Amino acid sequence: CGTLILEDDSEFHGFVFGASTNATDEVVSQTGIVGYVESLTDPSYCGEILVLIFPLIGNYGVPDEKAVDDFGIDTRMLTKKRREHGTMLGKIVMKGTDPISIPFQDQNKANLMMQVSFQVSKLF
Repeated sequence: CGTLILEDDSEFHGFVFGASTNATDEVVSQTGIVGYVESLTDPSYCGEILVLIFPLIGNYGVPDEKAVDDFGIDTRMLTKKRREHGTMLGKIVMKGTDPISIPFQDQNKANLMMQVSFQVSKLF
């Protein structure tokens, strides 16, 4: 279990998937009907908290055994809040972690290009 906490102190409780670790960054949305599987590995989303908001995620197969609605976060409410307040930082806090111990961070201030780029050229 984990909680998404926005910088306005809104909380969204749910179940995590993927890495079960605390995370903090800008909360962004992917609204496409297709391409959401690719978004999970797209370097342009590096470090961001990605919210998939199309209502029928799973139409063409996300390789996972759980249904997306099993994760418990109301993405409609989250989307409305972001639409009203604009860009917001957020943090995912795992159960048992003190939320105060994890400060909000904006990865846009980091050199993300170095994190997602090859350090040595590759010939394909």
